[in-house]
Amino acid sequence: MNKKKIGEIIKTEREKRDLTQCELGIELGQTEESAQTRISKIEKGLLTPNIDELIKLSLLFNVSTDYLLGISSRKNNSTQITVSDAFIRIRKARPIHPH
Repeated sequence: MNKKKIGEIIKTEREKRDLTQCELGIELGQTEESAQTRISKIEKGLLTPNIDELIKLSLLFNVSTDYLLGISSRKNNSTQITVSDAFIRIRKARPIHPH
């Protein structure tokens, strides 16, 4: 996981929405005193967002967590599949061999 890339993505998304670091930190549940410092460290790659922050960022920015983590260049995971389709895909990927 590239902390610097994650920070750059978050900074870009924050700036698109004209939010300050402090405003974003407060949206993520930080106190006014710690909000700016925490977001600054995340954007510089010194910290990574925790799972709760990652989910909130995903919802706030309307992007996937994979995008925020730099795993995918697609901002949204718009592909929806049913549970049965998921099982079919899993079976095709890893066939079950009885012992």
